[in-house]
Amino acid sequence: MRTQDLQIGDMITAMIHEWGFETVTVGIEVKVASKEIPQRLKEEIRQANGVIAILSPRIMDSVTNLWKTLEWAHSEIGIAFGIDKPLLLLKEKRVNIGGLPSFLAQYNKALVLEYDTYNLTQVRYNLALVMPAFRGWIEGQNSQYMLEILKNLAIGGLAIYGGLEALRRILGWIEKSS
Repeated sequence: MRTQDLQIGDMITAMIHEWGFETVTVGIEVKVASKEIPQRLKEEIRQANGVIAILSPRIMDSVTNLWKTLEWAHSEIGIAFGIDKPLLLLKEKRVNIGGLPSFLAQYNKALVLEYDTYNLTQVRYNLALVMPAFRGWIEGQNSQYMLEILKNLAIGGLAIYGGLEALRRILGWIEKSS
C-alpha cells in the first residue's frame, strides 16, 4: 500500500470504528505470507458480517484518462458479493470503478458512498448518513441467516420425525402380520 492510501485509509477506518465496527485488513491487521493472501482474504471475508471497501485512485488509465482502483478491490468485492455479504463501497470521487462494483452500484446491490480525498470531513458526515442503513443490512442479513438455520432445523426435525413415524408404522405392520 502507498503511504497516501494508508493515511486516508487510517482516517476512514477510525471513522468506521466510531460506529462500533471492527475492521480487519489483510496486510495491515492480519499479517500473512504473500502466498497465503488469497486464501486468508477469502477466510476473513467469510467470517465478516459485512465488507467495506475503500476504492482509492491507484492507476491512471492512459486511454480513458480515468482513475481506477486496485485490482484486489474488485476481487474482494466479488468474493463478498458471491457469498451474499453486505457491501459498502467507499469510492474516491475521481475513481471509475467499472466491472462488478459498477454493476452492484447501478442496481443497488451495494451501498456506495463517494468521498473526496481533500475533504475528509465530508466523509464523516456522509458516513453518518449511510452507516445506520449498513448496520441494518447486516442485522437483517444475520436475521435472515438465523431464520434459514431455524427453517432448516425445523425441516430436518420434521423429516426425522416423519422417518421415525414411518419406521414405527412399518414395524407395527410387520408385528401384526407375524
